[in-house]
Amino acid sequence: MRKALVRKVFALAILTAIFLIAGCAGQTGNAPSAPSQQAAAPESPRTVAYKSLATANKTYTATMKSFADLYRQKLIDDQIKAKAIEYGRDFQRAYNKALDAAENDDFSSVSAVSVALADLLDFVQPYLIKGGAK
Repeated sequence: MRKALVRKVFALAILTAIFLIAGCAGQTGNAPSAPSQQAAAPESPRTVAYKSLATANKTYTATMKSFADLYRQKLIDDQIKAKAIEYGRDFQRAYNKALDAAENDDFSSVSAVSVALADLLDFVQPYLIKGGAK
């Protein structure tokens, strides 16, 4: 069960990175290369930003749930839990700021969400992989 959840968290993290890097940062205006891509209308930057933020939030939620499970099982201590919560709050602040900015078509803060999520994942990854022991 735990291995499946860890795999799910990292799959979501990879998707988040793809959306954030290729999505908002990659709005170059180049024509699609494949014929199948040419048939579909390109998504607006706002749509890409919202999809990126939604994926990041799902990754955050799955990560924190996994970490909470480790804490309930007493596989991590209060100090480690507090540090993870601190990273989680950083993510939430960046996420909320990016949502507000996206309402005004300002997508510059979306990359800050990616950075905050990466910091959180960097901290919790060793605990998730090893089931609590770093």
